[in-house]
Amino acid sequence: MSKSILLVLFFLTPLLCAQDFPENPDNVSQPISQQSYYSFIAELQNDNAFEVTEGGRSAGNHPLYLIHFLGDAKPEAIRVLFFAQQHGNEPAGKDAILYLIRKIRDGFFSLPKSIDLWLIPQMNPDGAILYKRTNHLDKDLNRDHLLLSQPETQFLHRVVQKIRPHVAVDCHEFSRDSRAYMKKGWIKWPIITMDTANNPLYSEEARKLGLSWCNEIARPMLEAGFNYTRYYVGGVPPEDEQRFSTPECDDARNGLGAYGGISFIIESGLKRRAENQNSDLGYRIKAYLELFNQLLFYADKDQNLLRDILEKGSRFPDSFIPTNYFWANPGSKISGVKVLDTESGKSLNISTANFMHELVTKKSVTKPDSYIIAAEAETLFTPLLQKHGLRYDALEEADSIMVEPCRLVQVETFHDSVYQRYAGRQIVFSEPPAKKYFNRGSIIVPLSQEFVRKVIILLEPNMMYGLYKHDSFTDLVDSTGTVPVYRIMDKKEHL
Repeated sequence: MSKSILLVLFFLTPLLCAQDFPENPDNVSQPISQQSYYSFIAELQNDNAFEVTEGGRSAGNHPLYLIHFLGDAKPEAIRVLFFAQQHGNEPAGKDAILYLIRKIRDGFFSLPKSIDLWLIPQMNPDGAILYKRTNHLDKDLNRDHLLLSQPETQFLHRVVQKIRPHVAVDCHEFSRDSRAYMKKGWIKWPIITMDTANNPLYSEEARKLGLSWCNEIARPMLEAGFNYTRYYVGGVPPEDEQRFSTPECDDARNGLGAYGGISFIIESGLKRRAENQNSDLGYRIKAYLELFNQLLFYADKDQNLLRDILEKGSRFPDSFIPTNYFWANPGSKISGVKVLDTESGKSLNISTANFMHELVTKKSVTKPDSYIIAAEAETLFTPLLQKHGLRYDALEEADSIMVEPCRLVQVETFHDSVYQRYAGRQIVFSEPPAKKYFNRGSIIVPLSQEFVRKVIILLEPNMMYGLYKHDSFTDLVDSTGTVPVYRIMDKKEHL
């Protein structure tokens, strides 16, 4: 949408904007409309305090906006990115970002001078317009951070590669009133939750700092009147399993964590079975605003740690790569899970031994020097590497290279109910090193580059979840099961 059209919308719809974007989110029971969103963007485009960029188009050809608060931030400031509404039927995060922007603009919120704030209020305008989870092509954007097959996720990753945020925050909503909970006469207790990137590949410093924020923020959130916990998923306690967020990297939280900063997901709780799912939207927005406030406070407080973490994010000093991991409860620790009784409105603390609170690594493989991709697979891998901002070289002449091949035995298409794992788990075995002839144009991807963790996540054939759960990449596997990505263990072998 052009700037001129936005300006027309702005001048034609002041009454509508006032109706569904009131000054205060108290008692708000409907999301800010798409028309009001565009009108507000038009206002910001004429405000010298903000830089608004149309960074791309959705699959349904709607504009994707990046908003930068220019403020007083210095070059060494901590870059914070808030983005929302990857799922179109989860409006609270988007609306909260718009309220935050307006509070900053109107002088009701003072951003710390150490913070350089970037915002993407709406990742999925297609879904928002139709109030559905997926985009115009019925793709779940928060399962597309490996392939980057959609224009919306490509836009987000371009932004992250450009600005290199120290802190990235993805805004979502979860259902408080599942059938299983309602059958017990309960709903989930928290109104808002948060978890950090947790893939074992990421630095211990990044995971430790992110987790400390998740835990330390609980007290001020509760003092502000918002039921808050670290985000978890699962069934109904005490019989069913609960666990923290998946460690897999096809969601934004872990997908962006691979760029070296710390990364979070926020989930506020809505009642999907209510006649109006958004009857308490104003309360959810206020919970979001308080959590944003806390995140910015902690980013200011821990700015030296954040700079150090991002600077070290380009290194992977370990000798081994964790490839198989799962949530477990060593020692059958007893945990308490709070629920709300729907009849009395009182909170109950349910004791359970089925909360899987610790991430366990089951298998690791020796880190290679680099990966080489057979020329026959180049046309599929080259654009993927480019989308993720990775550096690679192509063989100018055919050559025989000592490599470690890997064989794909199986891709499990079912959900593992024992370990609570998604469908798509890869069963892969490494073969003994051998000389292999590679045609001209084969691609060598070194681990000595800025986004080294991205390289490993995308290309390591032994990863439990990876590219081969997708048909386009499975089709590249040869008749023996050998995948087209080979591990080069000793760089001397290909000099």
